[in-house]
Amino acid sequence: MSQSRTASSAATDTEEKYKQVMLTNAQLDNDKQKLMYEVDLLKDSLADTEEHTVQLEHLLTVTSRVWHTGIGFVID
Repeated sequence: MSQSRTASSAATDTEEKYKQVMLTNAQLDNDKQKLMYEVDLLKDSLADTEEHTVQLEHLLTVTSRVWHTGIGFVID
């Protein structure tokens, strides 16, 4: 009887540990998905910022040319 109870107890412990591992795995997967979404948002924000930077660099170049050549006001 003692071995039966020990085996049953070990099986119950193992099952409980398995459930905990599965729960932890699900939580980690959810965290991973949230972080991947945040990374995608940051990538989009970076792309927008880079595009805006290119536009500003172009405006700076045009404005600089206008001031250096003394043309005056130019609408691009």
